Amino acid sequence: MPIRLKPSRGKLQAFNTQLRFYYEQFKSKFGVEPWRVLFSDCDGTLADTMPLHWRAWQVVTARQPIAASRSSLLRIGRHSVPRYLKMLGAEQGISLDPLVVAREKEAEYLPLISQVGAY
Repeated sequence: MPIRLKPSRGKLQAFNTQLRFYYEQFKSKFGVEPWRVLFSDCDGTLADTMPLHWRAWQVVTARQPIAASRSSLLRIGRHSVPRYLKMLGAEQGISLDPLVVAREKEAEYLPLISQVGAY
């Protein structure tokens, strides 16, 4: 039989106060309530977004002097988009602004979100 612990009223109040503090800190820093971002990073876990990311990359790489294959795109899972672009540029000997290209890619991807399918 599991042991049930019943925290004192004072400990619950202290916990609630601390929770409220962190909630307000999060909300003021990020401008959203914490539970609204709980599933914000579900790419490849809950949602099949890779085909849409690939479409966005194809549009962006057609405008940029970089070549990105589907297999090289899979490496991005371990890195941020700007870091991936920096690595890709170094590998190909290309000078590019990773932040600008990352914004371009995001601008291409965001309109496609409504087409995301679940796994």
